[in-house]
Amino acid sequence: MNWEVDVDVDVDSYHTDESDSLGADLEYVGTVDGSSRNLYLSLPGDLHVTAISTHGEVPREDLERVVMAAAERIRG
Repeated sequence: MNWEVDVDVDVDSYHTDESDSLGADLEYVGTVDGSSRNLYLSLPGDLHVTAISTHGEVPREDLERVVMAAAERIRG
């Protein structure tokens, strides 16, 4: 079964000093109603780290800390 859902989202692609030091790109995607927040970190070599918050008030900065910590652990 295939589902098709139409949900309004805000998308923000950006860099921080930390993401730049990893050579990575950040993309924040949040539903307009605030029910879901996703932060994607794209690293060189086709490696991606994602943090997702649903139905909660998790600030973007907290999601950034999660993906950066995971990326640093993966990179060793």
